[in-house]
Amino acid sequence: MTKTLYGIEADFQALDELLTQLEGDIGDEESQAIYEQMVNEIQSNLSTKADGYAWVIQDALDRADVIKQETVRLRALMDTWTNKAKRMKAALLDAMDRMGIQKIDGAYHKLSIATNGGKAPLILPDSPESLPHCYQRQMLDFDKDAIRADLEAGKTIDGCAIGERGRGLRIK
Repeated sequence: MTKTLYGIEADFQALDELLTQLEGDIGDEESQAIYEQMVNEIQSNLSTKADGYAWVIQDALDRADVIKQETVRLRALMDTWTNKAKRMKAALLDAMDRMGIQKIDGAYHKLSIATNGGKAPLILPDSPESLPHCYQRQMLDFDKDAIRADLEAGKTIDGCAIGERGRGLRIK
């Protein structure tokens, strides 16, 4: 029976605790052989378990990639149909406007031209700088490159520090 990853880790910790209790002195050759056999068994179990994990991880990533590709395909299909509906609505609205018709009672649908609700759209100049300051918003952001350069040069900046990089598992 294969062990769980937690079981393998528990075996390793138990063997490590035993070695610590013995202060690194395993004793005679027979005890040394038993210890080496246990280490080899733990390493073998871990290698087998890691291979199994790698297969499942790779399969999960492959499935996620297929779903991502399908999402892109479906989004493009959705956009196609949405745009078709928008073009058809615009064509029908233009035709009704040109003919001066406000309402159509069809056999299955009733169509009418209506003014959109909500706030009326604003017409703005190309650049906010052309308006008085009371109509502008200023956004502040960190100059991360300058902060990093100064920290790397040994300067101290209150509240800033260079953190540690994250770690990840690579599967080849």
